[in-house]
Amino acid sequence: FPSHDTGEDELLAKPKSFVLKIKFLRSVSQEKVTDSFYSGFVRNSVDLKNFSHAWKLLQQAFKNFHQNEELIFLYDTEKLLIKSVEKEVVINQIEFVSQLLKLWFGNPPNEDLKKGLLSL
Repeated sequence: FPSHDTGEDELLAKPKSFVLKIKFLRSVSQEKVTDSFYSGFVRNSVDLKNFSHAWKLLQQAFKNFHQNEELIFLYDTEKLLIKSVEKEVVINQIEFVSQLLKLWFGNPPNEDLKKGLLSL
C-alpha cells in the first residue's frame, strides 16, 4: 500500500459526510461497472465476505450507464445513499464506507479526488 498522510488516515478511519458523483463520459455496461468496483476492492485487499450484504446492495445501484449519466454517493455518517437515474440504494453498514473510499485513496489512488475529499 502507498503511504497515507494524516488526513487520509483520519478520513478512512472515520469518514465525514460527503457527496461523490461519478459522471460517465461514455456508455458503460453494468458488468463493466461491477467488474471495475470489484477489481478495486481486490486491489485494496478489501475482504468482501465481511461486507457481502453491503456489496450486494452496492451492485443493485449499478446499471448500464449512458454517456453523461451519474452514479451519486451521499454519506451522512449514519447511512450511505447511492443513486442513479433508475435506482436508489441505502447501505447502513457504516464500516463499508471506509472500504469503499479505498477505491479512490488506495491502490492506485485517484489524486484529484483524494485532494478534493481531504480539503473538506
